[in-house]
Amino acid sequence: MFRLAQMCGVNIIVFMDHLHDLIRYYETGGHFAELIALLEQGINLDRAHQGIYTQLGILYCKYKEQNCLSTSICSGAD
Repeated sequence: MFRLAQMCGVNIIVFMDHLHDLIRYYETGGHFAELIALLEQGINLDRAHQGIYTQLGILYCKYKEQNCLSTSICSGAD
């Protein structure tokens, strides 16, 4: 089910307005791992925008603290 959603989602996340709606939808359903996987796939797209990177960092901080701290996204380290 999520495989098909991911195939469709990569075409949606390239639009910033739709990215926020998609994130809200996945979070409401509790599908955090699937959302992170979708955005990780999206950063490899030619049409990827800065918002995808930003939202992925936020999701790492919220739901995968070990990734967040290991990459110093949220730890405040420069």
